[in-house]
Amino acid sequence: MRFTDFLCEELQRKSQDIVSALNLVASTKMELDELRNNGWDDFIQSVRSFCEKQEISVPNMGARHTMGTRRSCQQKDCITVEHYYHMDVFNEVIDYQLGELNTRFLDETVKLLRLSSSLDPRDAFKRFNIDDIYTLAEKFYPQDFTTTELQALNQQLGFYKIDMDHNPTFKNLDSIPILLERLVETRLAQTYYLIDKLIRLVLTLSVFTATTERAFSCMRLIKNRIRNKIGDEFLVDCMLLHIEREFADNIDNESIINDFNSMKTRMVQLI
Repeated sequence: MRFTDFLCEELQRKSQDIVSALNLVASTKMELDELRNNGWDDFIQSVRSFCEKQEISVPNMGARHTMGTRRSCQQKDCITVEHYYHMDVFNEVIDYQLGELNTRFLDETVKLLRLSSSLDPRDAFKRFNIDDIYTLAEKFYPQDFTTTELQALNQQLGFYKIDMDHNPTFKNLDSIPILLERLVETRLAQTYYLIDKLIRLVLTLSVFTATTERAFSCMRLIKNRIRNKIGDEFLVDCMLLHIEREFADNIDNESIINDFNSMKTRMVQLI
């Protein structure tokens, strides 16, 4: 389905914004719900049109649906072919996709990510919100912050925002990891030690280490059943080329061959 394909492509972007990604997930779930409730008629009509153009025979949707061809395999209850494809195929596929999205993006996980986005420095700290950051520390990291530290964190956040707005070092930042680097470089990490601590905790979330997620995804593509004995070093090289394929596509194969041939004399020259 086109919107699930679009969602997959967007979530794989390295520069994907957390809030935008969560909004895309919510929109995709709404689209799937709408398709399940009201999309069958348009869908079956498009299938009929496709079959007519490709000269593919279409079964009689009003006929009784049977499982198999033998008499013992026929269903006793009156289920039409259309009912079977609508309920047991069309709706089942949509329910499976909704279940996958709900499992992957639990309500608590979505709330955690939304609160974490308040630390995002993009667009001049546009999403900065003291209440959300305080709630993030209080609700999701209760073992890491005492009551006294939470009160101190609330005070630090007010001064922190003023520093971020007026310090030119923190202009045009585009990610939380870079924000942390600047805090360390300017030694403000010591001044805002509780904010520094919270940022480090947030950076342990897998959504901020997308490269790891991409690595596991491409590993399943590369080291499949046929290539299950591939060596670790060669696997890492293949994964790197797959993950960074936008750069690999710009590499001239001819220059690689020439460099390889020039390394030492070989019995057979690559062409």
